Amino acid sequence: MTVADHATVGSMAPENGATCGFFSIDQRTIDYLTTTGRDPARVALVKAYAEAQGMWRTADTPDPVLTESLHLDMTAVVPSLRGIESGLVPRQKLAVEIRGSDGASKAVVPLTCRIDTLDELEYFRNGGILQYLLRQLAASLPSDRSAL
Repeated sequence: MTVADHATVGSMAPENGATCGFFSIDQRTIDYLTTTGRDPARVALVKAYAEAQGMWRTADTPDPVLTESLHLDMTAVVPSLRGIESGLVPRQKLAVEIRGSDGASKAVVPLTCRIDTLDELEYFRNGGILQYLLRQLAASLPSDRSAL
């Protein structure tokens, strides 16, 4: 993947249900920062920080060892999301109840809605920004479209 693709995927994290996307920092990252006109002192700082924090990767860097794993039995997951659209406001505190396939409550997870503005809320209600824009475009067209 190119560094530009890394940035694109990382910035799409909310659309994928994540808080953030993370890719390690390597020489391609430094080359990208340099060729896109970043201040050389800032580029050097990025590299030094990545090395000091153990985030710098080379072809010889071993794969990271994860200290925690999350195991999820997908056969027990029941797709259901309801009740948040009505009266939803940006940055609203929510309590998500996780239920098993038998309907029994397994856990309640507090969270904050990652919709930060009223515009984002409107996008959500319309199924995303693309659907919102298409609806707005369709609404702005004249009712007699024979001239188009």
